[in-house]
Amino acid sequence: MRLLAVALAAAVLCCCSDPAPSVPKRPAYPRVQLYEAQYNMPDFPVNFAVNSGASAAVERGEGSHWLTIDYPRYDATIYVTATPVANADAMRAEVDNRLRRMELNAGSTPVDETKGSTAGSDWVLTRARGASATPLQFILYPPQGTGWVVSGAAFLKGAIAPADSIAPVINALASDLQYALDHYSEP
Repeated sequence: MRLLAVALAAAVLCCCSDPAPSVPKRPAYPRVQLYEAQYNMPDFPVNFAVNSGASAAVERGEGSHWLTIDYPRYDATIYVTATPVANADAMRAEVDNRLRRMELNAGSTPVDETKGSTAGSDWVLTRARGASATPLQFILYPPQGTGWVVSGAAFLKGAIAPADSIAPVINALASDLQYALDHYSEP
């Protein structure tokens, strides 16, 4: 009996020592059903691949043409602009304008840049490292000065924080943009 009382007292003392503070678990976020990686080319002035699960709408203007790629499951949209350029000066002015817009969209959020070239055009794809309504932006342009300057941004309509909860959506959009840039061509 005495041994039982000593064991019980020792257990109580062990349990009453300075416990670690309890920390609540972070809220869980529902998983988003991702679109399959299947692509088609909409009726757009340049060959810019679009995920077949997303809906694409094309608007034609006097100078520029616009492609709106809507991802209902992601509550996201990729806006694409294609502008024809006839010479190196027009190309440089358009590229400078688009790069400045990309910088303004990023604001104080640091970005990672990926650069490449496809079908005679150079491209830059940026990805925000933190929470941003425009986590992905890109520009594709002909270094020789004639052809099309194609630029755009992915826009998230819903909550943008915490960034890790929307990472699967941003990764999927980045994969779609990477595919479009890698398979770009002018007709």
